[in-house]
Amino acid sequence: MFLESSVSKRILVSLIGIPAIIAFIESGPIALCFALFVISGFILRELISLLSISSSLYTNLIYLLSIVIVYFAYQQELIIISITGLAAIITVVGVIIYNWKITFKSMNQLGRWILITGIAIFLFYSISHIILIALLGEGIKWLYLIIFSVFSSDSGAYFIGKMFGKNKMVPQISPNKTWEGAIGGMIFCLAATILISTYFDLPINITNQIVLGFIISILAQIGDITESALKRLSGVKDSGTVLPGHGGFLDRIDSFIFVLPVTYYWIIII
Repeated sequence: MFLESSVSKRILVSLIGIPAIIAFIESGPIALCFALFVISGFILRELISLLSISSSLYTNLIYLLSIVIVYFAYQQELIIISITGLAAIITVVGVIIYNWKITFKSMNQLGRWILITGIAIFLFYSISHIILIALLGEGIKWLYLIIFSVFSSDSGAYFIGKMFGKNKMVPQISPNKTWEGAIGGMIFCLAATILISTYFDLPINITNQIVLGFIISILAQIGDITESALKRLSGVKDSGTVLPGHGGFLDRIDSFIFVLPVTYYWIIII
């Protein structure tokens, strides 16, 4: 009965996942690279399933591309990484505009291939910033701040939304998301950002802590909604079933999609 509860499953996965995340972070950038290689494989498999692509050669080529992007991040080739991200955004936006109001399943094969390539490259571009952040001064502390602030935002939105949510935010995309949940997620995220940055003595004052907390929470929720839109257009509830109570890896990393690159550049600018 305990494991049948969605909340219980979330807690159980967190009890296993959080120590694993800490172990990889503490092991250094090389270990993080290998972790991203594995995660990229799961992400790509889920993405291909969502968009109904069936080509092992194509899948292997895209996976190889993810390894290349992570490698460039490890080498801190910011120009290459930035061009990659920009190209991915232009590709995805272009395909969406061209196929406006057309579902993925009704899109032709070439259109799906181009779209999945753009989305996959952007996802790999995004998570590659984990390596870039880890290589910064006090990068490990920044990673902890980002990861647990996003987790706090997600948890706050989920639990507050469950308990008090009444006003739907985007019912056409994600019927369960409410404004009450969004506010709860923001409050939890602000608290986590302030507490963690203070605990690690990161070089940001209280004003920047609050600003960063708002940025992380807003972008985390936008990422979540974006992935919900992708699933809605694909006609599925979860991107996968690997993580009980959470769905797939895409469901778990969606909140980081925009947070990671934006926070990285925020850190190096302040």
